[in-house]
Amino acid sequence: IAKRLKTFPDLDQTMNVSHTTIYSTIRALPKGELKKDLLSCLRHENKKRKANGEPKKDSILQDIKTIHERPAEVQERKIPGHWE
Repeated sequence: IAKRLKTFPDLDQTMNVSHTTIYSTIRALPKGELKKDLLSCLRHENKKRKANGEPKKDSILQDIKTIHERPAEVQERKIPGHWE
């Protein structure tokens, strides 16, 4: 849509429409069958979008040791890997 708008010579070329605006408008405004038809025509259907800032479930660290649970020999720092 955005690329096609640029081909019309009658339109002001300084005015642009981003793909984000197009997708968000199509997701927000139409309802029912019209919305399904429009989403199926888009390249990125994205039926379910994750909100920004929502952590991925697989990226949450589990069974990690804290710095307080490290062995006593690390405190001596005799091995290069023990330095932070």
